[in-house]
Amino acid sequence: MFEANIKNVAVEKHFYTQPANTSVDDEITELERGFARLLDNLRDENDGFNIIDPIAPEFVSHLTSRTKHLRDSFIETTGGMTQILSDYLADERNVRSWLFEYYKRHPEVVKKAIDDAIVKMQLPRYQRRALRERLQLLISVERLMDQMDGDIQQYAVMFSMLAPTLIQKLPTLVKDGHIQALAKSLIAEPRAEKYRQLKW
Repeated sequence: MFEANIKNVAVEKHFYTQPANTSVDDEITELERGFARLLDNLRDENDGFNIIDPIAPEFVSHLTSRTKHLRDSFIETTGGMTQILSDYLADERNVRSWLFEYYKRHPEVVKKAIDDAIVKMQLPRYQRRALRERLQLLISVERLMDQMDGDIQQYAVMFSMLAPTLIQKLPTLVKDGHIQALAKSLIAEPRAEKYRQLKW
């Protein structure tokens, strides 16, 4: 049986740091000094004591925003959603249906593709304008999908391969996102505001 020192329990090296950047960890250490005084005061109180110190909700908000459980929840949820979406889009019929609906909802994507193609032609301005207007009348979503039908199978294969690649990278992506969020604010103010409305 191995008895661990409490300072080594639930510890992960570089949990709040990125290579050559320890700023978040340093800021947490500084913030914890103020919280330590709060905890010392609370330990001296009896059970049932009404806590009116405004730092208490901030302390709880801070702790709940920096846990490993939070990261693991993001990884698990995003991984599950990614796998479901990948399985759905691995079917050619679903890919075609999704692309059709996407282009119907976002005609600006087609417009931008036309604009980009015309710019590369290096035509005079009046010819570009005339060509743009003509192409926008000719290229409907239905015609666009007919042109893309030959590539739909490749899209389906690509989507089927996407999930394993993304899921493998999720821990790193979530860690980076978590650290960036903490760098912006060590105390999640919306959460702290909700906690302030509770009786402590």
